[in-house]
Amino acid sequence: MKILINISKGLLLTILFVGLSYSSEAQNVPCKANEKGLNKYALLVRTTQHMGAALKTAKQLNEAGKDYEEFEVVVCGKVVKELADKSNAAVSKMLTEAERLNVRFSVCGMSMEKFEVHQQALPEQLEVVDNGLIRIFELQENCYYTIEL
Repeated sequence: MKILINISKGLLLTILFVGLSYSSEAQNVPCKANEKGLNKYALLVRTTQHMGAALKTAKQLNEAGKDYEEFEVVVCGKVVKELADKSNAAVSKMLTEAERLNVRFSVCGMSMEKFEVHQQALPEQLEVVDNGLIRIFELQENCYYTIEL
């Protein structure tokens, strides 16, 4: 019986290893900057502080002469409640800065649902996506460099 269990474990590990090696090859799609040498960036954030850090990063890239083709910040979690507060001057300032830097903000629809935030309550500059994590996966598939804060 022990021999059968050991063989089963070994077979399972072999299948898992082989499966992971094939899936990792499929995920390593070579990405290149566009014809102008510009890259695409995306950050997954969960706080307004991290939203600010994302904007500061975009600003520093611009100041360093490292322009980008696209820059998207995907916002998930409880912070969506702060985005819906129209009296929040810090959020308003960040959205103005985002427009100036050509940074797009996406908001996780699942987070909005969980924290009972309605799309009408959000500033119109914010794009709602069904699922912020899936959005990050989509951006990775489209050759975005991604970071989670």
